[in-house]
Amino acid sequence: MPDAMWESIRVLLPVYRTEPFGRRPRKDLRSVADAIYYTLRTGCQWKAIPVCLASGSTAHAYFQEWVKRGVFADLWEIALELYDDLVGLDWRWQSIDGTMTKVPLEGKSTGKNPTDRGKTGTKRSLLPDAAGIPTGLAVGGATVHDIRLLRSTLSDAQMRIRGINSGVKEHLCMAKGYDSVAASVMVQNLFEYIPYVRARGEEKKSIRMSLSAYKGPVMGASKGANSTGKAWGILIGGFFGVLLLEFAHGTSARYAKNPGKPAFI
Repeated sequence: MPDAMWESIRVLLPVYRTEPFGRRPRKDLRSVADAIYYTLRTGCQWKAIPVCLASGSTAHAYFQEWVKRGVFADLWEIALELYDDLVGLDWRWQSIDGTMTKVPLEGKSTGKNPTDRGKTGTKRSLLPDAAGIPTGLAVGGATVHDIRLLRSTLSDAQMRIRGINSGVKEHLCMAKGYDSVAASVMVQNLFEYIPYVRARGEEKKSIRMSLSAYKGPVMGASKGANSTGKAWGILIGGFFGVLLLEFAHGTSARYAKNPGKPAFI
């Protein structure tokens, strides 16, 4: 894990008491964070974590605790605020869509994937800005329709970026699955977006030119988490936690691509 990212996580962690004399000393938290980061980047199972970092059970226990405490959610929020200050989030055209991920072991919050022979899976609904920076996220079972995650995704983004003022008219591009009067009214009245859903004929005309404009940023923002989907999707809480960490790291990495600008987390 990069040192800058660890410093951002360290200040968000709870204060752990020192173990009494005679008990096994607490594992170094930097090593635990490195173990979680290793699993995130490789997509390996917990038991495959190198023992020089931490045992799989120890890393998993800390990961679950930090997810419940909102450590990774806070980290993503910090990344978005810093990115907006240093680069600027592009609010003019945003997009929302859902994508499904396989889950090898069935959990209570998963569902049968209707596009993959009924195999269990999860669905993530994502809202990125025009440049593909993720700002809102909702997770559910694979059988949940995209439109049922619309409100929770927009609410998550509104909560996460509550201190950021766009100052522009915000358009929301949506796939055909979101084409309903109720969805458009909610998007306009509750979240103050200008909704845009492409008509069937319009989409057919442009399919030769490129992929639909509203899906590109969504799939690009989700791509980094695809390799870890199988390992993390057993429980919705764990899957949601790793997406938060992935998006925080990805936002920092996008900023670092600018010449002379180091990653801030």
